Amino acid sequence: MNVFSSIGHFFKKVEVKVSSAFIYLFGKQAAENFATSAEALLKSAFGVIVADAVGLIEQSNPLAAPADKRQAAFAKITADVKTAGISVTSSIINLAIEIAVSALKGNFSA
Repeated sequence: MNVFSSIGHFFKKVEVKVSSAFIYLFGKQAAENFATSAEALLKSAFGVIVADAVGLIEQSNPLAAPADKRQAAFAKITADVKTAGISVTSSIINLAIEIAVSALKGNFSA
């Protein structure tokens, strides 16, 4: 097992614990509602822009630092939503990036 797959396995275990903690803190129904809402967000016009940007950044440079990927995705999304005539705050873009990353990692299907 190489270093990168070891790191990947570590973070996958951490994700599972975080997901379990979310269910524990907020309940199974809230977790299911969140996943359903997150899927719907990623299917909206704005969500498609976000999901496409996050996927493109991940595919083009998978070994980049997470902060660099987020910055690149944010810049692409900002330009794309402007072109699409969608007005959105930076905090909503950041939230949507996190949701898209979570979907990309398979935490829920989108």
